[in-house]
Amino acid sequence: MERYEPQIRKDLIDLVYDSIPFSIIVNIMAGLVVLVVYWPKSGKNAVIWYGIVVGAMLYRLGIYLYYKAHQDEIPVVRAEVLQWIGMFASAVVWVSGLWYFLGKQGIAYDFLMAFVMGGMASGAITTLSSERITAITYVLITLGGTALWLLISPHGIEVMMGVMVVIYLAFLISSSGRIHKTIVDAMVLRRENEHWIRALRAHRAEIELIFDNVPVGIFFYDKEFNVVNVNQHFVQLFGSSRERLIGFNLEKLKDRRIVPAIRMPIDYNGLEDGYYEGVYHTTTSDIDVYIRMKTTALKDSKNRLVGAIGIVEDISQELEHKRQIESFAQFYIQNPNPVMQISCHSHSILIENDAARMIHVGLENTDPKRWEGFLENVCSGEHKSLDLRYEETVYQFDIVILDKERVNLYGRNVTKERIARERADYLAYYDELTGLPRRKLLFEHVKIAMLRAERNHTTNALLFLDLDNFKQINDSMGHDVGDYLLQQLAKRLTNLMRTGDIVTRLGGDEFVILLSDIEGDAEEAAMKSEIVARKIREEVARPFAIKGRKLHFSVSIGITLFTHDRDFFDLLKEADVAMYEAKSAGKNGVRIFDSKLEKSTMNKTELLQELHNAIEKNQLTLLYQPQIEISTGKCVGAEALLRWEHPKRGLVSPGIFIPLAEESGLIHELGQWVLRRVAQESMVLPLDYVAVNVSIKEFVRSDFIEMVKEMAEKGEIDPSRIELEMTESVFIENFKETNKKLQELRQMGFRFSIDDFGTGYSSLAYLKNLSIKTLKIDRGFVEDIGINPNDEVLSRTIIDIAAHFGMKTVAEGVENETQLAFLKKFGCDLAQGYYFSKPMPIETFMAWLGEKA
Repeated sequence: MERYEPQIRKDLIDLVYDSIPFSIIVNIMAGLVVLVVYWPKSGKNAVIWYGIVVGAMLYRLGIYLYYKAHQDEIPVVRAEVLQWIGMFASAVVWVSGLWYFLGKQGIAYDFLMAFVMGGMASGAITTLSSERITAITYVLITLGGTALWLLISPHGIEVMMGVMVVIYLAFLISSSGRIHKTIVDAMVLRRENEHWIRALRAHRAEIELIFDNVPVGIFFYDKEFNVVNVNQHFVQLFGSSRERLIGFNLEKLKDRRIVPAIRMPIDYNGLEDGYYEGVYHTTTSDIDVYIRMKTTALKDSKNRLVGAIGIVEDISQELEHKRQIESFAQFYIQNPNPVMQISCHSHSILIENDAARMIHVGLENTDPKRWEGFLENVCSGEHKSLDLRYEETVYQFDIVILDKERVNLYGRNVTKERIARERADYLAYYDELTGLPRRKLLFEHVKIAMLRAERNHTTNALLFLDLDNFKQINDSMGHDVGDYLLQQLAKRLTNLMRTGDIVTRLGGDEFVILLSDIEGDAEEAAMKSEIVARKIREEVARPFAIKGRKLHFSVSIGITLFTHDRDFFDLLKEADVAMYEAKSAGKNGVRIFDSKLEKSTMNKTELLQELHNAIEKNQLTLLYQPQIEISTGKCVGAEALLRWEHPKRGLVSPGIFIPLAEESGLIHELGQWVLRRVAQESMVLPLDYVAVNVSIKEFVRSDFIEMVKEMAEKGEIDPSRIELEMTESVFIENFKETNKKLQELRQMGFRFSIDDFGTGYSSLAYLKNLSIKTLKIDRGFVEDIGINPNDEVLSRTIIDIAAHFGMKTVAEGVENETQLAFLKKFGCDLAQGYYFSKPMPIETFMAWLGEKA
């Protein structure tokens, strides 16, 4: 086959397979005709031949059904070979019949057989020319075999017939080329048309999106002053609808003050633009709006007037702002905070109170360059607020631009807030207990290490450390002892490392060490890393003197080696996997990661069987993490989190066994277990609800609704106390079916929330069409509040979106006061995270609730 683009080749082979059913019918019917004609002379042999024909057709039917069942998976080459075999077998069967039957019942019957073969060949050229090699192979075998028999016949008329068959064969081969080219050209043209249609639709959608999202009202009207189109902002501004506005004649406006500005571009044939500013009383919605409107003519390519366009701004806030400015001079003198008005043209003070005068005079005398720089930043228009330090006090000045000349500055003392922010910034990168770098800083150092390794041709290593049996010491001797132990361990590890190596604490008793610029090849780097790991084990093995006692510990260490172009989180995972292998091998060991280790650590078949046993042997448990109402500090709900405590592997991560359950179908049984257990345990919890994660694999099952309904009817669950958490992908998979299921579940009494909102498809379309009550802000956004302005904007946007749709927001992963203050300031409703509590077993959670009551 000629070399075409993969999709064209796929279309051609599809065309061939689509013709198979008809071809099968034709072959069977033609074979039946031959059987009837030759039955008197050939008898049993004719039946056997017809059986072979049917068998060949059954093979072709089989490959047709197989291809249709796996159409998107089967490689094109394999599909070509399968259908070629079928056609080859069919051709051979017909030629064998030809050679068997010809000459047995006279020339007339021979001509009939030759005519049948010619018809079969013609049909093959018609249906198989999209796969030209197959078509030519078929006709060469069928007509070639026919021609050969006729040419060697002793009868002259049959020889002449053979010559005609050869000519017809050449004609068919030639025709197949033209037919094939026509088919390919048609397919290419169709593909190009589809491409341009998609491009035009996308371009139109982009234009419509821009038109509807421009932050001003826009309307078009024709020369008869009929409204042709309006954007969404125009509809919202005038409190109306597109249906009422489009087609409306502007001459019929009740408020005539605006009409001259509308008429001007039309009346003056585009030589004059219209302008109106002031209050306008709407005709369609009967409300007053303060607007600024500009109109201008629209002309076609031949400079003929076709209508006009109007741009409308809501100036209500602007007028209110001017009124506020007018009152500025009345209150600034009495204000204890610094307030001033400056001229951006001359950088002079126009108005100021005593507090502001003290700052500006003091800085002009002591640091005039800093004062001048502050004024330049204020007048640049790039800031909404700026900090200014005077002596030991930090002031934040909010900037209000009055016009191109004047700017108002409203200051307040934010010294305590800045100290708190600096503290929060420090804690974002350094562990408060040990003073070691945290994950964020480790990430930066790993990136630098990769660059240096690429430049210096060296190797880096990550060592993942986990203390063995630390939890028992922490629980039995108290957290103060555990904290002291971690501090001492941090000092020992830091003293043990080279300059340039980084010791970090991830949390709990987990530490990660970055060894950079290890010289030598990979084997040598692995050996050097193991030497360091042994030194760490020896250092940890030395007794820790705590409260007059000597405590002994061991440590499990996982190592992964890397050079450059690696994902940070993949490296952490690899080191973690190696560490757990060391721990499962008896603890106090060292393992270096490789791909075989990962496979052997979590063998899917073995783990799946163990997961089945986990349900039967009660190895699964639920932990509860409280959800706090930010405005009151009250715990109103909780999220139920599934955990698997394996007797040998220890705590198996949900990130491992949940995907395995989804792949195997065990997630359905797992989901039932979780719902029943939550229903039982939530009965004793004084909460409004308990949130349960629902897997997309579980939700899309056809029997999911029946399963839940049956559990509710049996009294096994109380839907009114359960909130079902789903990720955004659930709503994208099949919106119509999803919406139907949500309606049924809602009628039962369930409530719903979208988990990890903003990390997936995040479409406002399903938010407005589905009665979702809660959006959960992903911990990835919350984590960088106070550090990354982009994540702050995203968090605020999600809160605003939820408020707009009447939903509540839950922030995940809240770990410090800065994050909580930010969320509270911008109206987030609920929060959960380690700042309030880690996930707890039901008994611990009930005791925690009792303490908070």
